[in-house]
Amino acid sequence: MEYYFVCKYINVCFIGHRKIEVTKKLTNELTALICTLIRDGVCNFNFGSHSQFDDLCYQLVSDQRKQYPQIKRIHYCAAYENYSNVGLNDLYEQEIDCKSAINASKNSYLIRNQVMIDNSDICVFYYSENYQPPQRKSSKYDLITHQSKSGTAIAYHYAKNKNKIIINIGEQNETN
Repeated sequence: MEYYFVCKYINVCFIGHRKIEVTKKLTNELTALICTLIRDGVCNFNFGSHSQFDDLCYQLVSDQRKQYPQIKRIHYCAAYENYSNVGLNDLYEQEIDCKSAINASKNSYLIRNQVMIDNSDICVFYYSENYQPPQRKSSKYDLITHQSKSGTAIAYHYAKNKNKIIINIGEQNETN
């Protein structure tokens, strides 16, 4: 699949399900997309964390950074994340802190994703409507589990409501 963008788009974010099937087809498609984005003027690649999709995209952008040192990998840090000793300067060129007293909850990644989407021109998703996150307990003391909403689904609909350019790689790579 070929993509064409106008140079005014310089910020791209990646958001996807925690667990995905990483295939050669997916890797090749993402590599081609990232190369096209860079060629068309994208400079900033925005990342959250905690998903196989984010990890794959981070690695592919990092591979391209060797040839295109002008691109920046930007990490958006949610309130529950503590990276102070990890040495992010070696991994990212910039960090955006999405922490505040207002969003310091276990769902702060939702706010982190919204900030990342707001700061992006193009949103690359790995989103499948069929995906269901694992059932969870509300607290460690609960006896029953409940079905959580997918954070990726929430972010996808937020980006749609914000009229962002959305590329959903998940639709093209669903195996279910």
